[in-house]
Amino acid sequence: MHQMVMILVVTCCLAVDEMWRYIRKFGLEYCDLPTMLWNVSVLLKVLTVNIYGKNRKAIPLIFYIIVTVGLLTYFYVYQVCMVWFVCVRTKETGDMVAAMVVISLGVSSLIGIVKLLYMYLYIDKFRALTDSFLEFDARIAPGSRVSRNVLRYMRNVKTRALIYWGILMGNGSLYIFSPLARPGRHLNEDLLIIYGSRAVAVLLLCATSFKDIVRRHATIKTLLNQIEDVCRGLFAVGFSLLILGVISELLGGLENTLLQLPYAFMQVGIDCFIGQRVMDAGDVFEKAVYSCRWENFDKRNMKLILIMLQASQRTPSISAGGMTTMNFVLLMGTIRGTYSAYTALRSSMA
Repeated sequence: MHQMVMILVVTCCLAVDEMWRYIRKFGLEYCDLPTMLWNVSVLLKVLTVNIYGKNRKAIPLIFYIIVTVGLLTYFYVYQVCMVWFVCVRTKETGDMVAAMVVISLGVSSLIGIVKLLYMYLYIDKFRALTDSFLEFDARIAPGSRVSRNVLRYMRNVKTRALIYWGILMGNGSLYIFSPLARPGRHLNEDLLIIYGSRAVAVLLLCATSFKDIVRRHATIKTLLNQIEDVCRGLFAVGFSLLILGVISELLGGLENTLLQLPYAFMQVGIDCFIGQRVMDAGDVFEKAVYSCRWENFDKRNMKLILIMLQASQRTPSISAGGMTTMNFVLLMGTIRGTYSAYTALRSSMA
């Protein structure tokens, strides 16, 4: 009996140790690209999304059942009931503030769902994109200066990703558990009546590996164009939903929509941040090309530098549906335009 207890204790300790090593891979100690993509794949597998084109592992059936039930429940509660509440219930009560609160809740939460459905629809492109990044990363020699610089930048990327994920999860958890902090029995949003009762990697210029840097830069430009091709429609939809969501949140009153406002802004704001960093990276590359002391090169390499400089002056960017560039200027302009629309609608509602 004593031996069985000891075996059980040792087994539990080994299981806990293995689980801890598994969890630590989500921390900043592991910042290489394959591990970071593995982190993302683990989280997305819960949503039945497999981002790997090669070496894919089967997703348990229970996840498909949970996601299907969750999506059906979400669309019924936050979309179908929202439409019914605004089109039918509001006509009976005349409470436009409640209608704006319900619209803001449905529209703001739809941003993440649209992204998930977009990944379902274009999963093959996302898998090809993942494999392309992994193949590109595999060509970097481990332990080289480029590898160390990439790891340093990837650590910054993972830090931002953890902060972004933490804010979204914290905001969502606060919204979910907020009824527990209020006296009495409450739903997450009492005003909503349910009908029937959610990359750039920067390369360093090195004179000793000039041709390799050009090849890598061309690969990154190709990957960026692929990202633009895959996600341009998604960014446009996200911005449209953000505008509708923020206007309805303001019309609904910040005292009623305080949690929805940062939730919507954070999801689209990170897209603008990425677009701005892409443009900044392009400016940094242009300055690096010009500052490489090209005047000391021979004519052949000077011509090559000239071609690179001309190409680098076309600033890379990520667009929203090909109509406008995703950056901080667009985000600030959207905020100003949204507030102007809010003031106009507010006066008409009054």
